[in-house]
Amino acid sequence: MITAAQLHLFTPHAWPGYCDALAQGGTELTAAGLTTPLRIAHFLAQCAHETGGLTILRENTGWSGERMKALWPARFPLGKTDPRIILARRDPDEAPRKLANLAYSGRTELGNQGGDDGWNYRGGGLLQLTGRSAFRECGYAINIDLEGYPEYIEDPAISLRAALWFWGKRDLNRFADHNYGVTISNAINRGNPYSKHLPIGHEDRVRWFRHAWQVFGEGKPVSDPPELYLGARGQRVVRVQQQLKALGYQVGAEDGVFGPAMARAVAGFKLDARRTDTSMALEPDERVGPATLAAIDTAQPITLSRERSEATTKDLAEAGSTTVQTGRRAMVAGQAALYTGAAVASEKAGLLDTLTQSLSGISGLHITLVPALAALQWGVQHLLWLVLIVGGVWAYMSFRDVIWARVKSHQTGENLSK
Repeated sequence: MITAAQLHLFTPHAWPGYCDALAQGGTELTAAGLTTPLRIAHFLAQCAHETGGLTILRENTGWSGERMKALWPARFPLGKTDPRIILARRDPDEAPRKLANLAYSGRTELGNQGGDDGWNYRGGGLLQLTGRSAFRECGYAINIDLEGYPEYIEDPAISLRAALWFWGKRDLNRFADHNYGVTISNAINRGNPYSKHLPIGHEDRVRWFRHAWQVFGEGKPVSDPPELYLGARGQRVVRVQQQLKALGYQVGAEDGVFGPAMARAVAGFKLDARRTDTSMALEPDERVGPATLAAIDTAQPITLSRERSEATTKDLAEAGSTTVQTGRRAMVAGQAALYTGAAVASEKAGLLDTLTQSLSGISGLHITLVPALAALQWGVQHLLWLVLIVGGVWAYMSFRDVIWARVKSHQTGENLSK
């Protein structure tokens, strides 16, 4: 399927280990569904971008301050003048490890737990798998203890298995079939295939795909498929979003990205259209082609029943809504925590009293220092009931909003049914 000669044409400076794994991995590639030129080209283009032309085993974390600012502007806005970066770069031999930990170690969304997690679970392999959670999940799926031995990702055969696992987990073949390169790139780079933003390194990824198609492709790939599928982007998507919204369907943001919200709206529209005309022939699933577009053009706005538009929380609870029922229980628990905290607090001196006593007769620096110290001491002494009160209020308000959102989606028909 993929030959060593093709790989040499694709990227002549590739690491031999990667080339051997890809050339000898025909069975695994087939099992992962990489059986068409378009799927193969997209897969190899992403691998080539992530590994600098199949040359990088582990992420190079010897970043400059300006590079870290470019990668994470919100976290490192000072760039090269950031004292954390300056300190980490002081020892050239230890700089990559320290910078990796600075960038990744505390990233709970990656499953990292501090210490050397940033370094141990930095990007690795053909698709630069990153983070303790990803190493753990992937390792479990391919029966390799990647969490316990993250260096295993540097083995080319294991790297290929990890990349194919990730590709399949995100169901990227479905996007490759429609040549949705940006969608694939966002799934890998941003963790969200439906992001409205372009992926980091977009132009380089496009160049690698064009080159991959020259080597592995056949003919000319369709650059703008006539039909829209999940993952599509552009002005045609915007137009359909606007039309469906005008008809009363909940499409989410009119951002030109065919994501899950729009797919639900399309499914709802097709369901309603077939109820109106049982002989209507529309494209299957979320697919939007000529028949569906024509039906949208002539459709009338949906009318929700009065029973639905005026539904209350009580109505949904009696109808068996688990969201409402769970939310109500959580609100009761929040109230209980709040009342318990308030009861305990009533037996203690209040924070305002403590601060007032601390402020009396004090001027100058003490007017800010003493109250701060008193508040800190008070907070430690009264942590239990403070947590109960704050947690209780948070739980009550949060789940009240959850219930209200569920009622609203029911009233507006967002959950499809009439």
